[in-house]
Parts: sequence; structure tokens; C-alpha cells
Amino acid sequence: AIRTDGKIVVSYNEKAQAPTWKVHAEARICRKIDVGAVVAVVRVGEGGLWMPSRPCKNCAKCMKRKGVSKVLYSITDGEYGTIIL
Repeated sequence: AIRTDGKIVVSYNEKAQAPTWKVHAEARICRKIDVGAVVAVVRVGEGGLWMPSRPCKNCAKCMKRKGVSKVLYSITDGEYGTIIL
């Protein structure tokens, strides 16, 4: 995510996480950003190729409440979508 002060903050999910404790990276990033931030969500698969990563409804609501201005998310390798909140 890019905060309005220009600082870049990162949050991610690890495969090693226990499945019973699953907080999406988008929800985690909400703790680190400010109103007006731009969030980029990218899921990387085998060989470093982009995979679909559109945020779930709960994460989109969380980012909207936090005041995120825009979310960019990967669709396929080299393609991305945009959500204006």
C-alpha cells in the first residue's frame, strides 16, 4: 500500500499459517495505512505469474471504512483491475 505521506507499507499471507487463524493481507494492511491510501493486491503463483486477487467483500468493506481511495488487484499475468472506494 502507498500511504498519503508516500510511505510504502507491506502486508502478506504466508502459506505456513494455520488455516484456523486466517486474516487476509488486505485486513492486516488496514492497521498500517491512512485515509486516502492506495492499496495494491497481488497473488503470485508458480513461476512468479500473477493470479486473480480481487479482495473479498469483507476486506473491501474494511478498506472502505479505513478510507482507502483505490485498490488495484491482479487478474492474470500483467493484467490488473481497479476498485474505486
